[in-house]
Amino acid sequence: MSVKIISKTLENEQFKFNAMAFISPESANNGTWALMTHGYTANKADCINWASRLSDAGINSVIFDLPGHYLGSYHEVASLEQFTNHAHECFETAFDFLETSLSIECKNLVICGHSLGALLSLKASSLPKFKTFNKIVICVGYGLNQNEKTHVFDTPIYQKTINIRRQLVHPSIDSDLIFPWIKKYKEEIEIKNQRVHLICGKDDVVVGDGGMNYLKEQLEVKGNIVSANEPNRLPHNNPELAASHIFSFLKKELNLS
Repeated sequence: MSVKIISKTLENEQFKFNAMAFISPESANNGTWALMTHGYTANKADCINWASRLSDAGINSVIFDLPGHYLGSYHEVASLEQFTNHAHECFETAFDFLETSLSIECKNLVICGHSLGALLSLKASSLPKFKTFNKIVICVGYGLNQNEKTHVFDTPIYQKTINIRRQLVHPSIDSDLIFPWIKKYKEEIEIKNQRVHLICGKDDVVVGDGGMNYLKEQLEVKGNIVSANEPNRLPHNNPELAASHIFSFLKKELNLS
């Protein structure tokens, strides 16, 4: 099967960021679209395996770089508030990019991300633009670690490289600034009435033991329909390994051939 990749710098009212669309042959398209992004300090390369696996199955995908993440591009972020208030809107821009690249309509919409990208996926699920779609949110490497006193980037194992890591993102979203917001958002999450699937490895030290299931419980309390998968091997720093788990879930959930 020949998959076409289209690369483009996208722009909305707040940001510029780079994206790639993976377009399946028209004969294989099944009307399912996927919008996917990465975690903190990373870039869209983490999602290539996801898009490749899905496009082989007739699912059209867009992977994109979060604003202010320099491994993806050098586009700026004006402030922490601009990022926290608007970064999730990049999923809308990615959707528009995919829409202009296709002649087929979207029947099922998948909004997917890893870690910080998973948080933004949940936030994007409530955007008015996506209200009418048969929608699924997939969160990889995301949970509520109740035992974590400090973020993994602040632990001794990362201290020798923290100076380099901080320089991989725009100063406005430095770890000292964005981690408190991430923690607060997790604790006060208000997503309601969404279909959510969580994927987190048993060896994910960031989410921690029980963190995925605790988040599942918190989301279910708010009326969300939530399922979860906990592979034995899916460390936080290897999100590309989630490709087969994402596909297997969607194949069953959407009755794909």
